[in-house]
Order: sequence, then structure tokens, then C-alpha cells
Amino acid sequence: MKIRLLKESDLDKGFKDCLETLGSFKTTELIKVYKERKKYKIKTFVVVEGDRVIATASLILEPKFRYDEICGHVEDVCVLPEIQGFGIGKKLMKYLINYAKQKKCYKLILSSNSNNIPFYNKLGFHLHENHLRLDIP
Repeated sequence: MKIRLLKESDLDKGFKDCLETLGSFKTTELIKVYKERKKYKIKTFVVVEGDRVIATASLILEPKFRYDEICGHVEDVCVLPEIQGFGIGKKLMKYLINYAKQKKCYKLILSSNSNNIPFYNKLGFHLHENHLRLDIP
């Protein structure tokens, strides 16, 4: 098992299967989106076993005007269902947290469904204020 940044060659080796665990999957142009995310320097980490992606999470680094520091936004954390419960998600998140520390982030924020809050609490995350969303048609 290895944790590393996503490569273009991973896109058809389980990466899409991981993302589908989060809900409906609309993107058909994975390579186009991959290149666009690279342009914006979004870091997508994967856990690979053999040549198969079994988990993924992304980190967006946002330099803050008010604090002269960096806020990290965690997105799309997922582990294949048959692999869940073996500590893979925990290892991936710890890797991401350490990466954020190296990049001098002063905080990490994420959105989660209620069922996953205990998982994030064990990693040191806590509920803070409110999260709002606007779906733009």
C-alpha cells in the first residue's frame, strides 16, 4: 500500500470507483478535469494497492488575506466500501494532515455527512460554526 499524488494513469485504475462511493458521478471527461485541477494546483492524493486506487482525498490550499497564512480545504475523501474499516482512510487523512502542516496551513476545514463526524473527530477535527451551500443551476 502506498500513498501518493494522483497520476493521470490512475484515472482508469479504481479512482472513478472511489469517487462513485460519494454519490452520483457526472464527469465523463476525467482526463480534462485532471488537467484542469493540476492547473489550479489542487492536490489529489490516492492510496494504491498494487496498481489499483483504493482511496482518495483532495486538498485545496487557500492563502488568506487576513492572516497571511494558508487554509486547507479537504474534499472528496473516500475509500472503496470493501476496504473500509481497515484504517486506510485514517492513514490517508493523517498523510494529508502532515502534508498540510508542511505547507504551513493554520487550519483544515471540510464538510461531512453526520455519519462520518466520529471518524473525523478521532483525527482531531471538531464541529465549528455552520456550513452553507448554494446549488447554482
